[in-house]
Amino acid sequence: MVPETGIDPACATLAAHGIELPRALHGLVQRVLIPKAALQRRICELARLLAERYPREAEVVVTPVLTGAFMFAADLGRALAAESTLDVHYALTKTSTYGSAMGANGPGERRVIVDLQPSDVAGRAMLLVDDILDHGFTLATLRDRLAEWGVRSVQVCVLLDKQLANPEPQILAQRAKAAPDLVGFEIPDVWVAGYGLDAAGALRHLPCIVSVDKHA
Repeated sequence: MVPETGIDPACATLAAHGIELPRALHGLVQRVLIPKAALQRRICELARLLAERYPREAEVVVTPVLTGAFMFAADLGRALAAESTLDVHYALTKTSTYGSAMGANGPGERRVIVDLQPSDVAGRAMLLVDDILDHGFTLATLRDRLAEWGVRSVQVCVLLDKQLANPEPQILAQRAKAAPDLVGFEIPDVWVAGYGLDAAGALRHLPCIVSVDKHA
């Protein structure tokens, strides 16, 4: 399914959705990009597509990349169970990345520590759930690591695919390696928060996706 694109201009402010923020955060949020209703509708669509990819009553292990994907993974897992007879399990993973973002020698300068154990995932059907595809380094590493550990299959579902304005060739190659099987929405090259994603630790609780001022 092609990711959804486009922003409804009528849903431009948090106030229009009855959401109030502390005064200290008023300058941080620029506008609502994806409202709650659109998120939930899309998650149901993704769940139906995923249900078609597994045999009836098969076990599926939903693995959110913490911390940003926890809301998305919870809602997607519930929708997947409601749309199918799949046996939905969860295995949470948190990653730690060390090294420069993208140096002259490419992404090889970075390394990712994954806190999953190979014995917990070997032979199982994994659904890797992430919040946003940006440079793609962590997601590509996770996909490779799960394959090395002998999982039966890996599906990758990403809520947001950021359309980078001027990506370098190394980043394009990395994004291709990380390519998800399903994407919720394409978004412009802006900083975002809400629905699990944070801005300096704030705004994860929002039920919608908002653009934020990275300088605020």
